[in-house]
Amino acid sequence: GGSSAYVDVEDVRITDTKIGTTNDADLITLADNSVTIAGGLTTTTMSVTSTFGVTSDFTVNTDKFIVNATNGNTEMTGNLEMSGDTATLTHSGSTGGLAISSAQHVDVESVR
Repeated sequence: GGSSAYVDVEDVRITDTKIGTTNDADLITLADNSVTIAGGLTTTTMSVTSTFGVTSDFTVNTDKFIVNATNGNTEMTGNLEMSGDTATLTHSGSTGGLAISSAQHVDVESVR
């Protein structure tokens, strides 16, 4: 460890704690209890068993669900279904109020 020596196996290069290709030698970095990927990750199935932290914008299928990392604004192009016995939407902002905007009608079942 600590030297600039490396091992090439076919087109895969291993240098200290880094694994990559001969043209991009640091695609994967290994450390105790962590793996860092320096490029994109494509997978067909993934399970997260702890906190899923995202430090940049979060998008699903390009534009179906977007969370802006800078301000937390969220956009969604599908329907939102709340199926709990008590489905609650809470607005706790100190200013502004709650605005509901629609080109169609809005059903309100109970107002206090």
